[in-house]
Amino acid sequence: GVAQVSVIHQQYEESLRSAYRQRIDLIREKVTQAYETALEFGAGFAQNNHLIWKRYVNFVKSWTEPVNYTAAAMSLASWMPQGSVPVLPPADPAHDHSTSQKQLAQLRTIYQRGVTHPMTGLDQFWQEYEAFERSHSDSLGTILVAEWLPKYQHARSIYLERNRVWTVHELKGGRLAVPPVGCNVEGAVVGVSTSGMGTMGGTGAAGVVGAGDDFGGEATGGAGAAGTGKPLSDSEYMAQMEDERVVLSKWRRRAAYERTNPERLSTTDHASRVRASYSEEVCAFARHPEVWYEWSQWELLHGGSVAASTVSNSANTSDAQPSNQGTASAALITPAKAGDAKSGGNAIRAVAVLGLGMESLPDSALLAQAQAEILERHLAGESKVACIKVLEQFVKRSPTTLGFVLLQRLVRRHQGVDAAR
Repeated sequence: GVAQVSVIHQQYEESLRSAYRQRIDLIREKVTQAYETALEFGAGFAQNNHLIWKRYVNFVKSWTEPVNYTAAAMSLASWMPQGSVPVLPPADPAHDHSTSQKQLAQLRTIYQRGVTHPMTGLDQFWQEYEAFERSHSDSLGTILVAEWLPKYQHARSIYLERNRVWTVHELKGGRLAVPPVGCNVEGAVVGVSTSGMGTMGGTGAAGVVGAGDDFGGEATGGAGAAGTGKPLSDSEYMAQMEDERVVLSKWRRRAAYERTNPERLSTTDHASRVRASYSEEVCAFARHPEVWYEWSQWELLHGGSVAASTVSNSANTSDAQPSNQGTASAALITPAKAGDAKSGGNAIRAVAVLGLGMESLPDSALLAQAQAEILERHLAGESKVACIKVLEQFVKRSPTTLGFVLLQRLVRRHQGVDAAR
């Protein structure tokens, strides 16, 4: 009887260990996948990229930390009969050893990837990696440190050089995406086309006058006064224009610097680096159509290695009918989804960027026309009809003279004079 009880008790403990292993391994696997997905989509190239690398390292380091079951035991005890003791997972030395081996390989991979990225606190990150390697094997650590030292030094030089080109303070990080100086915000709220956002006007420019433009005194100064509805004096208007121009030029300087590939990245990683800089730029200038346009043109010309001709075949076999869910998805009649910057083809990525831009600027003729031109020139098949759909939807949202002229010219090219009339 005693032997049977002992065997049953051992089996019970083993079942607890097995259940605990599966649960904790699943949690670690999912969290690791989340970190890898974030890094894959450009988090390692963001401004504060040091945060994700440090958090990733700290998470993997926690794999072998002893688990404190005191709090869990107290919560379980409140639900159990008085005098009963909750059964907790027993110690599992074999599993801890296996986990430590996985942790060692994972930490080495993270450190080696992280030290190649220019980021804040890179020197400290390198010192942690050096101490990590030497703590496990002095001979192997010496070899690996010597191998990765040139890559770390290169990343450090790029970080110092990048600080001379631009800084977060100059870019005014955290800036709210307000409309360009001089735009009519009140008109945009009630559905009336604005003078700057609704046409091809640039930063602070009035642009091309549309049918719904409002020339009221307070409306003209509404956006310039940050939505206060107060008219601006000439000196205040020029000061805000100059400040906006300087900040926008700094963002463009940053994008131009990243396009030179100072880190000597691979084609895929370089595209992620430049894409991350444009993504942060549009977060600060989401209401400026020229920013979205510049990003889309880079995607079209340099955004990836897949040629537009490759995408034409997929466009011919895909459903080219726009959906009714949002401006971006309605305009994206190609296989790419809105915001999917990694789906094949430069033209598709450019269309996706413009679709996202029109979510912030639904009455921008510049973005609508640019999207229609890309669909017309670079995507074959039913996209010839879809480019007309883009401008038709635009004139429904913003019935301006410019929009109807652009639509009429496009319809005449593809459907003839009668359809254009």
